[in-house]
Amino acid sequence: MTIHTRLIALFLSLLIVLQGCGGGTLADGGMSGSGISTGSVTGFGSIFVNGVEFQTTTALINVNGQVFSNVDDTTLQTILNKGMVVTVRGTIDPGGATGIANVVTYARILEGPISGTPGASSFIAMGQTVIVDSQTVFDGYGVTGLGDLIDADVVEVSGFVDPAGNIRATFIEKTTSLTHEITGQVTAIGTNQFNIGDLVVNWTGSTVTVSSFVAVKGQMNGSGQLDATSVNSIDPGFGIEDADDAELEGLAQTACLPDAANPPCEFTLGAQTVRVSAGTEIKGGVIADIQPGVRLEVEGALVNGTLIADKVDFEAGIELEAGVDSVTEDPVAGTKTLTLTGLAGTSVILDSVSTNFDGLTYGAINDTVYLKIRGRALGNQVTATRVESGSRPDVRLQAPVQNFDPNVSLTVLGITINTVTNNLVGPQFYANLQVGDTVGAEGILNNSGEVDWQSVQLEE
Repeated sequence: MTIHTRLIALFLSLLIVLQGCGGGTLADGGMSGSGISTGSVTGFGSIFVNGVEFQTTTALINVNGQVFSNVDDTTLQTILNKGMVVTVRGTIDPGGATGIANVVTYARILEGPISGTPGASSFIAMGQTVIVDSQTVFDGYGVTGLGDLIDADVVEVSGFVDPAGNIRATFIEKTTSLTHEITGQVTAIGTNQFNIGDLVVNWTGSTVTVSSFVAVKGQMNGSGQLDATSVNSIDPGFGIEDADDAELEGLAQTACLPDAANPPCEFTLGAQTVRVSAGTEIKGGVIADIQPGVRLEVEGALVNGTLIADKVDFEAGIELEAGVDSVTEDPVAGTKTLTLTGLAGTSVILDSVSTNFDGLTYGAINDTVYLKIRGRALGNQVTATRVESGSRPDVRLQAPVQNFDPNVSLTVLGITINTVTNNLVGPQFYANLQVGDTVGAEGILNNSGEVDWQSVQLEE
């Protein structure tokens, strides 16, 4: 077992704000007519979170409990990094593009040693499964990717927790810390010890209870257990009940379930209840695409502890349109793995239970159909959240850029698109392009079964 699904960096960040800076002042300060935004850092100058550029020159910057003030932009980039999940409290301007931060808080999910040799896209640290994808940012001691990490390396991890309890890492830093930390839900209690998932914590201090949330500091011993020096209880709440502007990035823990009292539906994003109304803008998908594990950004107002969504944005949502080339079925798991014509390098997983099928059935998926697929990616593999029939003979995709060769080509989902052929983009395209940006591309299958790409554009 891994960290409980309700644990997200949101309440960790809020906890550190309250502990490190004095809960009474910060909990009340500035929330009337102001806002709160939790998400991963995407840029600096001052700091970009959830598409908003927050000025931070007068803000308190709280990093794992250490508070900084009067931080200029250059110094900010030495104490924070892209990919870190932070909570910004302050004001958001009416246009939603800029704001002023009063407090910026970062709190890690864990810091501790890796157990065993990392796999192709994941590793185990302190009993928790940490999943890495193309958007994970690496830092520390020359580490640029998962291949630079080995057994016993100590890492700090930030990210979001999926419904299976795995950490979807947005930031990983190699450290040399001798103090190890983890925050999670108590899953079992023994004599002078308790469990957080598979991690055994040795503790003789204050009593903890099953299902309670705790933040633990200590040191891993030779038996792979954590000898705790401190254990603090955590309230897994949002920290405030109301905010005029609230923005939250995270992973859906539930589907958007019908709510007769407040139609059309509600779902849980991290630990936060989100209400979708008839007037909510759904960008990059439809309500049926809100499924467990889907990464979303929600904007709205926080009212009595519920986030009333003005907009739900499917972050880095994957869209594919192509014919099915091959199907491999696993009847035990209830899944089918597809390859798509012209899109060699990527595969698609259909789940008979969790994938939403619109106008067709799981059993009807074979190598003669043309599909429109929405989903989420881990590396070059797409897990489909929604599938429907298509009739167009061409190929279309929308996905984040994994890497690019300026003015020559870009790669998405393991597929390299040559932009020189057919003069697909202008000179400004690559000047503005960054890894992680979402692009849309359309092409036509040629007689060799390959795609002649006809257009490429950045998606908002």
